[in-house]
Amino acid sequence: MRQLFVIFTLVLSGCGSPTGVKPIAPTTEKQDRQLKAKLDDEVAVRAWKAKAMTDLAAMGKKHNAVADWNKQLRTSAGKDRSIYTIEIQDSLISASSRPILFVGHVADVLRKGDICFLHATHLPFFEDNEEEIGMPQINFILECPRELATRIIQESRNTTEPYASMRFAIVGLITHVDKRESGVEVHVDARFNGGDGTANAQASGMETVIATGRCLDAIFLGVEP
Repeated sequence: MRQLFVIFTLVLSGCGSPTGVKPIAPTTEKQDRQLKAKLDDEVAVRAWKAKAMTDLAAMGKKHNAVADWNKQLRTSAGKDRSIYTIEIQDSLISASSRPILFVGHVADVLRKGDICFLHATHLPFFEDNEEEIGMPQINFILECPRELATRIIQESRNTTEPYASMRFAIVGLITHVDKRESGVEVHVDARFNGGDGTANAQASGMETVIATGRCLDAIFLGVEP
């Protein structure tokens, strides 16, 4: 009888939930709000990326621009190999005189005489940061039409988000690439118009790549979520 009582007690204690499965605790209202906010952010990021990719494709087609110019550089960087300046030159300066398309941050817009220049830095886009390890820092100093320079400034003023988060799609025809110490102050020769002058950045610090040429077009992609 005692054995039957013990078995009966164990059976009753196991009723109500499967053996070894713990009941799931209900989520709190705060957790529900956090989950909804996370899902909303993911939807916003996907929507922004989709629109940006559409804009990039249209811009590349319009100018017959090379969009995958950094493919070989990324392969070399991913294999922990040294990237030589001549490889960067070959990637940026097209033998067929085609411009390149890149996503970047506009660091500055300046004028020398009647000529405007765009100073932009190349940024990784939609790619894992690990794949960018070893990639050189590239600063673009591009002669820019006055009306385009004005539009870039106006578009950057239309958002209250941090300036460093703004992303521009830029089409540039690169004519010269050099490596030197990273620049804080940009020096521009007014004769640069037409490819007869020089543009450079000078300061002490780590080495950086300076690419000069002409900016053919630029559009504001927005602020990366």
